[in-house]
Amino acid sequence: MKFKRQKICLLVFGVLIFSALNFCYTYSILNNGHNWGGDFALYISQAKAIVNGNTYNLYEASKASCDGSYERLNPDVYPLVFPLMLSPIYALFNLNFVAFKILVVCCFVVFLCTVCYLIYKKLGAFEAILIVGLLATSNFFIVFNNNVLADVPAMMWIWLGIIIYLFKKEKNTKTILFKFFILGLVLAVAFHTKTLSISVVGSVLLTELIFYFQNKITLKNLIMKSISFSTVFISVYIFVNFIYPSSSNGYIQQSSKLTLQIVIDNIWYYTNAPSWFLYDSNTFVWLTFPFVVLGVYHQVKQNIFLCVLIFVHFLLLILWPYQQGLRFLIFLVPLYYYFACIGYSLLFQSLVKKIKFVSLYKLHFMVFYVIIFYSIFIAFSNQTLYKTQDNEIMSNEAKELFEFVYTKTKYTDKFIFFKPNVLRLICNRESIYVLNTNAISSSNANYWIYKQGDKLADTTGLKIMFNNNEFLVFKLK
Repeated sequence: MKFKRQKICLLVFGVLIFSALNFCYTYSILNNGHNWGGDFALYISQAKAIVNGNTYNLYEASKASCDGSYERLNPDVYPLVFPLMLSPIYALFNLNFVAFKILVVCCFVVFLCTVCYLIYKKLGAFEAILIVGLLATSNFFIVFNNNVLADVPAMMWIWLGIIIYLFKKEKNTKTILFKFFILGLVLAVAFHTKTLSISVVGSVLLTELIFYFQNKITLKNLIMKSISFSTVFISVYIFVNFIYPSSSNGYIQQSSKLTLQIVIDNIWYYTNAPSWFLYDSNTFVWLTFPFVVLGVYHQVKQNIFLCVLIFVHFLLLILWPYQQGLRFLIFLVPLYYYFACIGYSLLFQSLVKKIKFVSLYKLHFMVFYVIIFYSIFIAFSNQTLYKTQDNEIMSNEAKELFEFVYTKTKYTDKFIFFKPNVLRLICNRESIYVLNTNAISSSNANYWIYKQGDKLADTTGLKIMFNNNEFLVFKLK
């Protein structure tokens, strides 16, 4: 008992150290701006609309912008939960990007705690601290948390759901119903944070079906669990779509672009996933990936849900026509390290028995120690770079453009701009994004904002109203 208490104390201390290190370092590089990605702008615009009570006005404006652009750049609105999480921050601090990003960092810390709990229960305290250390020092996560995006909050909700599903005991009918009620509620929140979380919902139901065919649960239990889980999930879905505009139309239009060639390209694309969080290092990949495969192969029967989750999520990504890099995969990164730990332990099991020194200091995890120290070195070497990069909307050129649009044009004027969501958020102006000359001339836009370096359409007869090193503004009407 005393030894177990010592392990728990060590676990808590280790997780606190790595969580504090991650929070403090990430806070030190947060900038009060953002890159040009339009997703963040729509999330914040939705939070602003919730505070101001004009969500449906935003929905109509966003839909018009999406329908008028050369292709659909995003759904008409994103799911409700993340904008709802942002709305109190907007109400208190207005357009404060640092405040928004602190919320994301806090969600990441909660995510670290859920990962720690799972790894501790599955492998032990040392492995839990080790994997939390790998995640907390990962430069990918550190830099990614400097964005106002729903991926990290969704990851937090997903891992809370994973913990509930794997570790909440099923003693009797009452506890089973309660467990799957809470699970359905948490995963409904995850789904309405980021719809890609649907893979977790499907994995839960598929896993229970597998358990039934393996005679691990009865048909009565399967039906009871499925009804309890599905009822609350569907009820939340209906309620949210009753009180908030649905984003499904945009996703349906985007999914219609799927082709066989895209599926093939996606398969090859996502085979590179490990390198995205291992610093594009073939050495790190080849020193870890074979052990992941070994761990999955050895533990597939003991970890059916986790293996099903990996399979279902990758299948979903392969069938989605747009590639988003590690953004779509981040909640699976801890499982990569988890199965790698199992693989290392299996391979060195015989060696550990013979050489106590190896067992005592866990030297079979040497690759992970190297990755952690390398991550820390890279982070502190690039601290200034991380603070200043991806801050394009606060560049002098962008500020000059926004000042011109806000002060020299009318609220009713329409624009052509490559980031409609950003222009709406910063300047309260509506825009579409079209590329060719005919589309520009036939649009109802009053101004065309051209970004230097993009393909320039015919500007014959157009008057330049504003220019700097990055932007030109042409008068159309």
